[in-house]
Order: sequence, then structure tokens, then C-alpha cells
Amino acid sequence: MHPEQTLGQRIAQFIKEKRTALGMNQRQFAVHVFNDIRKQPWICDIETGKKGLTLDTAGRILKALNADVEIIEF
Repeated sequence: MHPEQTLGQRIAQFIKEKRTALGMNQRQFAVHVFNDIRKQPWICDIETGKKGLTLDTAGRILKALNADVEIIEF
């Protein structure tokens, strides 16, 4: 992770790393998260930063990855 990355870029990188660690390609991941193979191009757009995420979608993806977000106050 690079400190100059935006939050969106860091989340996109995290999603891609977790997906690949689970051994899933983007098509498989689209089915896993959305039960819809047609969402594969959308997964690609998220991972490459071409498309942003709503909090609802981020939550759905994180749940599918069995990941959690921790908010740390400064």
C-alpha cells in the first residue's frame, strides 16, 4: 500500500488482493458477491479505479470477502 493512494484506490487494491488470495477470477467473484456473472466488467472497473463504490456495495463486497473495516479515531 502506498501512502499517496486515495482511499478509493486502497479499497480497490484490497478487493483485488483478497479476491485473488481466495483463488477467484473476476467472473467467479461477480457470481459470489452479486449472483450475477454479468457484473464481471463492473468488478474490473472497481479494481482498476474506473468506478467508485457506494457504502452499500462496499459492505456487500467486504461481507463476501469475510472482511471487516475498523474505524480508528485520531
